[in-house]
Order: sequence, then structure tokens, then C-alpha cells
Amino acid sequence: MEGGTNNGKPDRAQLTDFTTVFRLNKDDPHATRINDRSGTMCFWAPEMFTEQCFEPSALDVWAFGCSIYSMLFGRLPFDSSNQEVCKNSILNDDPQLEFDDIPVSDEIKNLLKSLLVKDPTKRPTMK
Repeated sequence: MEGGTNNGKPDRAQLTDFTTVFRLNKDDPHATRINDRSGTMCFWAPEMFTEQCFEPSALDVWAFGCSIYSMLFGRLPFDSSNQEVCKNSILNDDPQLEFDDIPVSDEIKNLLKSLLVKDPTKRPTMK
């Protein structure tokens, strides 16, 4: 029996927020730009606050970093019930990667730092 949720790639799972699904340009996925600010703010990438249009793939990489962070640490890297505080944290703070009760390898720290880099052009791609 094969598992997974990705049609055609049964060895992979997908995390999806169906309120923020966009069809990418097949020839050049990086050419697709959106201006929709849907989804949960604590998963928004910095450019969603500073740019009029943004690349959805770079947003996905950021949200993936937030998801990994939350699975590891049981909290989000930039979280507050106050939207202005949350926004300022996303724009200005580095995620906390050192916790007394949770050992984290240098590889995981480096992965999170690369996924949660503020500049979307410096984030890795999913590929």
C-alpha cells in the first residue's frame, strides 16, 4: 500500500491551506505574482507587509519554515494575539532557535534560518 497525499508522488505528504491556493505559470512559476493577503498572519512572509505583489512560491517556503518550527518547538516563530506585534516581529525579529529544554542540531538551525530569511530572493526554492 502506498501512502502520501501528492498525486503521482506517493512518498510525499502535503501541508495545504486551501484558502491560499494559486495556479502557477507552468513555464515560469517564479513569474506568477499575487496580491492576496489570505491565510493566518503569523505564517505571512515579510514581503506580504512591504510589497504590493509577491511570489507565492517564496511565501510557501516561508510558511514551510514556520510549520517546521512549530512542529519542533510547539510554538510559532512569530506569534502574538496582537496583529501589530506579530507584524513587527515578522519584519524585525530573528526566530529564537535556542531553547533549554529542546536540543536542536546545527543542521536544523541552518535549515530554519534559510527558510525564514527575510529577503524572499535569498530563500531556497522548494526544488
